[in-house]
Amino acid sequence: MKITEKAIDYPLISSFLCFLIFSLGLFSYFIIPREAVPEIKVPVANIFNQYLGAGPEEIENEILKPLEESLEELEDIDFIRSYALQGFAYTVVGFPPESDMKSSLDELREKVSDAESNYIDEIEKSKITQVSFDDVPILILNIFGDYPTNQLSEIAENFKDEIENIKGVNEVTIFGDLNREISIDVNPTLLKLHNIPIQGIIRALQSNNLNMPGGSVELNGQDLLVRTVGKFNSLESISNLMIYKFPDGSIVRIKDVATVKDIYEDQLSYSRFNTINSITLLIRKKVGFNIIETSKEIENLVENLSISFPPAIQYEFSNRLAEETEQSTAQLSQNALFGAILVIITLYFGIGLRNALIVAFAIPFSILTAYLFQYIFNISQSGITMFSLIMVLGIVVDGAIIVAEATYRQMELGLNKKDASKKAINKVGSPILTSVLTTIAAFAPMMFMTGIMGQFMSYIPKIVIFSLIGAAIADHFLIPVLSSLFMTINTKNSLMSGDWIGAKIYKKIINWALKNRKLTLTYTFSSFLIGIFILFLSASSSFNLVKVQVFPNVPKPRFIIDIETEPGSDLNYTNSITESIEQILINMYEVERFAATVGQSGVQNVRLSQGTALGSEVAQINVDLIDKSERDRDVNEIIIFLQNKVKNIPGVDFSFSLIKEGPPVEDRLVLDISGEDLSLISDVSEDIIKIFKDIGGIYNIRSSLSKSRKEIQVKINEDKAAMLGVNSQSIAQTISSALFGFEVTKFNQESKEIPVKVKLANTDKDIFSTLNNLEVPTNKNTLELMSSVADIEFKQGQASIYRKDFKRTISISADVYEDYSLIDIQRDVESKISKLKLPSGIITNFGGVDDETSESFKTLGKSMLIAFFVILILLAFQFKSLKQPFIIAITIPLSFIGVIFGLMITRVPFGMMSFFGVVALTGIVVNDAIVMISQINDYRDEGLNLFDSLVEGGKTRLRPILLTTITTISGLIPLTFDIAGGAEYWRPLAVSIIFGLLVATILTLVVIPILYSFIGGAKGDNLKSI
Repeated sequence: MKITEKAIDYPLISSFLCFLIFSLGLFSYFIIPREAVPEIKVPVANIFNQYLGAGPEEIENEILKPLEESLEELEDIDFIRSYALQGFAYTVVGFPPESDMKSSLDELREKVSDAESNYIDEIEKSKITQVSFDDVPILILNIFGDYPTNQLSEIAENFKDEIENIKGVNEVTIFGDLNREISIDVNPTLLKLHNIPIQGIIRALQSNNLNMPGGSVELNGQDLLVRTVGKFNSLESISNLMIYKFPDGSIVRIKDVATVKDIYEDQLSYSRFNTINSITLLIRKKVGFNIIETSKEIENLVENLSISFPPAIQYEFSNRLAEETEQSTAQLSQNALFGAILVIITLYFGIGLRNALIVAFAIPFSILTAYLFQYIFNISQSGITMFSLIMVLGIVVDGAIIVAEATYRQMELGLNKKDASKKAINKVGSPILTSVLTTIAAFAPMMFMTGIMGQFMSYIPKIVIFSLIGAAIADHFLIPVLSSLFMTINTKNSLMSGDWIGAKIYKKIINWALKNRKLTLTYTFSSFLIGIFILFLSASSSFNLVKVQVFPNVPKPRFIIDIETEPGSDLNYTNSITESIEQILINMYEVERFAATVGQSGVQNVRLSQGTALGSEVAQINVDLIDKSERDRDVNEIIIFLQNKVKNIPGVDFSFSLIKEGPPVEDRLVLDISGEDLSLISDVSEDIIKIFKDIGGIYNIRSSLSKSRKEIQVKINEDKAAMLGVNSQSIAQTISSALFGFEVTKFNQESKEIPVKVKLANTDKDIFSTLNNLEVPTNKNTLELMSSVADIEFKQGQASIYRKDFKRTISISADVYEDYSLIDIQRDVESKISKLKLPSGIITNFGGVDDETSESFKTLGKSMLIAFFVILILLAFQFKSLKQPFIIAITIPLSFIGVIFGLMITRVPFGMMSFFGVVALTGIVVNDAIVMISQINDYRDEGLNLFDSLVEGGKTRLRPILLTTITTISGLIPLTFDIAGGAEYWRPLAVSIIFGLLVATILTLVVIPILYSFIGGAKGDNLKSI
């Protein structure tokens, strides 16, 4: 290649340019942001509506159904999931992955606005937010000690203000704190005595707490602003506020019917850290800032501020994502180092130490080139990008080995270093470039996978392609230049010099194979068919010669305990249950720390797929374990131990959830039952729960159908209310004030806004009597008893209602134990459901990981078909033949033999990771095949007969093919055996490549010459006679 020859002639300029790329890559490495996960755009939006006091059925009828009718008009919606809960509605809207989220959100807001026009006045305005992975906190600060919650709250507020001043911090939210409120406790007896409705107090507070501009006037040549100052400036000003003036001139003030207090709100939740009362600060990072640097800045600030802590108050961080990122980077860096050392050792025995070091330069050069492109394309450093670099470690050196080996061979034939380098690159430069392009084509389809999983996995091909570009530059410039300057022949250190033993053995094998072509191909294709049959049998039955699992089940040292007491349970009861579990955890040596939240779950979520819940019946404990090397039990064994401990606690549901490695997608067994009749769906769900319980390998079997709960229902008598002039808003305000307290305005003090709440005093003693005797204002300026316009009674009501894609749905879910296959369990469930007689209109279908993978694989399949034809075109252009590319096309699927038998031997499951290994293997197989066929073509062009060309071509390419195979395998050994830790999730991919490559090497050296002989027109008898 002319450009490479010029580079060899001017080594100083070439070296400088390569050094420039190297330096820029090194600089990029230090400035690229570090993240726990790479940037992933989630095409999902949430809609939140609050309707205080409303039950789930009211929420469904008044909010969800009108909203769904409006949203049904949108064309680009992937799914809609709606939840009707006590007092609020929650709707999740998913858009297709290719959607323009800006325009999609604009259209969504428009449709939500249309639906709001049909809402009653009591429903608050909808809040629409786009889901983002940045919503997950990078750091959780727990402040704890034997102090009252209000004192801890004040400290937490100070910390919040200071932390939010850090440049990389987006927001800090506090959980478990107590907030101040101005409570106006209205005495219902005094209110009735003065014949004043509670709405009178509300109106007086809202209309008098104002500062109003009054314009400007000119006085003595000056322009003066006129302002009416009426905002409350003290509790006394609120107490003295006039709420009514009688015709006789007498005045009723707030203090005459109510008591005004500056207090802390009622505690609606508890937070504890390692059993000690705590306040939790959730810290979220801004996009584009380095997670490690930002976390360290926060930690240093907190350490400095803690000096002023009162005695006995402590702090500790949990969910430190930077720690996971640091650990992942360190572990994968060690794997990369081990892999690089193994590559150099392999090359040392093949072509000598100095020559091995020349080739080894391709590794850092390719990796730093990838870092340069990462910086250019704004891709942050994360675990998956680090893994991609390790995976490509043995691949990027393949071209360098071929160039160096070709130069070494020319020097063995008597040429000097410079001429040998030029001749070598002219022989192998074009095939190597074609090899790089075909490998890029093999990986490229992964970039077009859709969904969250597709985005997560798309970083693998991006990093591989960036590295391959660096490898191509190294192969055509850096290695030829270094070889022309420093390469030597040293037969003492090289085990593959001259007529070495491997070449002699190979010559005998290829001679036999060429003379027994049909027998050799029969063995080969039979093995392939057996492998396909084994995979099909394993995927379609319980006869698991090869385990089939979509994603490897690799739990992190963390799990979550969700606690749900009977509907209607008070907060103190739920808290006592939670405390009993905490006492078990505090005495387990495997537990490093835990944080409990009562009254809300999901506070310490580290995954978007984790749910959240509110209410006095819910609690959650997030448990962090010590490193697996320091404990005897794995995560699953610890969970089973705890399940046995809590199984006899009556009336309480416990759910144990793992946090797993891999893409943030749902990986549980999920079955949705949809229809319009809730009672029919409920009956079917009970049958399916029985099926789930009869199947082994699953736990945490849960139904989205909540238990019924007792509730006080206020049923308005529409006719009586209309006749007496009472509207539903007045009734709702009166009830809300009595039961919850009604926030009417804000009290400003020292730049802080404190809510002012109006509520009836002593409403918990005789709730029915109190509510029935409440007075409601009419449009005739009179008052009517609540009992005159509404019936108040106890009823059983649904605690929640779930709707999916416009239909009522019950979702049955379960987690899968580590040693069980989700696909096998789905097959068993499907078989048993098929025997049920489902009522008309009831539909069942699997959700969860099944939804995600099916969509991702559809797009991947289409892209791979296109990539296959691109590879054939590249090969046809390289060989100037339509026949020879099909030799390689035939051998690509044959390498699958090694993958199947490798997975059988190691008992590593076949799934998404193994599939990616097969894709990577495709590029490697094509690389070796291109160089092999190019060499055979060269010998034929030089006048050798077909048989000699096949034998000598294989013999000549034996050394580089073996070296590329061994170096690729060496680079993946650390991942396979998890030498430095942190690589367990990626093991199936490494195993697939290693075993597939071992078989592919034999195919390249033996099967390709045989297939070539058929295309070359040789007859079996002629080959046998030579």
